[in-house]
Amino acid sequence: MNINIRYFAGLREKSGKRSEDFSVEDGKNLEDIYLVLSKQYGFELSPQEIKYSLNNDYVDPSVMPQENDCLVFIPPVAGG
Repeated sequence: MNINIRYFAGLREKSGKRSEDFSVEDGKNLEDIYLVLSKQYGFELSPQEIKYSLNNDYVDPSVMPQENDCLVFIPPVAGG
């Protein structure tokens, strides 16, 4: 199944991409997807530090995506 992934802040910098289409194996949840991409791009944040948005709604990392979903990984934001 294919989904679209969007990256922000440091994750965008590490991946070198704003977004990408990604093929997901059946049975993989959002945290699993993050872990695969973390290894691929060298993300330094743990899955617990990331917020997950699926089709513009915050969701638990245990959620399974569906075909053509839009997944966003949201890293912590520091303000001043």
